[in-house]
Formats: sequence, structure tokens, C-alpha cells
Amino acid sequence: MDNLNFKFAIFGGSFNPVHNGHVMIAQLLKEQLNVETLLIVPTKVSPFKTDEKYSASFEQRFNWLRKSFQDLKGFKISDVEWLMESDISYTYLTLGILREKLGEYPLVLIGEDSFGSFTKWKNWKHINSSTFIGVYPRHGITYDKDALLNEGLDLSRVLFPKMPIIDISSTMIRERISQHKSIRGFVPLSIENDLVDFYSGTI
Repeated sequence: MDNLNFKFAIFGGSFNPVHNGHVMIAQLLKEQLNVETLLIVPTKVSPFKTDEKYSASFEQRFNWLRKSFQDLKGFKISDVEWLMESDISYTYLTLGILREKLGEYPLVLIGEDSFGSFTKWKNWKHINSSTFIGVYPRHGITYDKDALLNEGLDLSRVLFPKMPIIDISSTMIRERISQHKSIRGFVPLSIENDLVDFYSGTI
């Protein structure tokens, strides 16, 4: 992948809440895939998480992200999905808006869990033909690559950077708070107290 360079990439998710796993994955992906500017894109409402409980507002999640990445160069928190007319966050719509703003389609960064269901995404063929996809490993995730190929996925436009599995999840953070366990080291120190205060009152 040393011969590939990307001016922009997007790393999307609900970030409910953001944690150190997100920060580490974003940094590793930026380095491994030679990305100049990595856009962190919190979803308005994920089409796969429309019934998610304990969801912090977009503004809260956006501010937590901003505090978490504020000292890192080459990262920008984007509110592109908040400004969209659609209530549901569809990646192909996000990419279309970003292409108008940036002048090109950004690289799309997703985990193996999302990649396994990629052919269920709305207008996935358009995404696959328009840009590259970078897939990072997730713990305990398996998927049928042959099935994806049989559905027409172009694997020549999919990148698999070599990086460690970072096994921290937002669910884990919420559960630790609900069990009155420390989240020190699991989340950026700049937002630790905010997360404890918020999720203690919602779980």
C-alpha cells in the first residue's frame, strides 16, 4: 500500500461514545493507508442502529470527538451528516456531498463487521466503484469473502491494512459506567468525566 496515497478519508460511526479504541484505530489507519486528512464523521442515525438505546445527541457526540482528537494533526471532525436532509445516515449520500466539497471521493474506512454486510448497504455498488474501501480487523468477526465476490464486489478496490485488533467498544464503556467501574485508560481523559456524568444518568 506504500504506492497509494489518499488526500482524504472518512471514518464514520455512531461514537456512542468515542473511546481510545477509535482514536488508536483512526491513527493507525491514517498511517497505514497514507491519508493526509482523516475526517471523523459521526452519524445522525445509522441505518443499522435506528433503535439504539442510550444514544447521546449528535451535539454531545460531536463535542466528545472534538475534544478527543483536538491535539492530533491531520484529523477533522465533520458535521456533514448532521447537515443532511435525510434523517438516516447513508454513506453514499455522505460521499456525494463530500465529493462536491472536496473535489474527489474520500477513502471509506470500515471495520470487518461492517464489511461483511457491505453488500446490504444502500447503493453499495456505487460506493465500491467510486472509491477505495479500507477495512480494519475486528475481534471475533468472520465473513464470507466468496459470497461478497459472487454479489459483484470489486475486491481490487478494497484495502486490508495490517494492524492489531483493538478490542474496545462503546457498549463496553456504557456497561462499565453502569456497573460503576472505572473507564480510566479506555477513553480520552479530556472526556472521561463527561461520559461518566452522562451515561450514569441514562442507563
